[in-house]
Amino acid sequence: MIGDKRKFVSLDENKLGNVTFGNDEAQRIRGKDAISINNGRGKAQDVLFVDGLKRNLLSVSEMCDRGCDVLFRSQDSEFRSQLLGIFWLKEFEQRIMYTF
Repeated sequence: MIGDKRKFVSLDENKLGNVTFGNDEAQRIRGKDAISINNGRGKAQDVLFVDGLKRNLLSVSEMCDRGCDVLFRSQDSEFRSQLLGIFWLKEFEQRIMYTF
């Protein structure tokens, strides 16, 4: 999930709905499609656009289900994909959130 519409390489704004977070706060899904990752060398599919979301949220289990290996280290994270090669997520703010 991301909150910045400009990150999408394509966006189907007919894919609507709601998402509820752990604090029971609900946000409206404004669309779903693909974003560019790994400096434009690949795409992440089925990404939800949640307008106003302040942090990008990544489902590690979904990445693993799609064939990625995930490695967390103290300073960064590494995702390995047979299709995309290796790409990294850099640590963001309070060591609890990651962004791409």
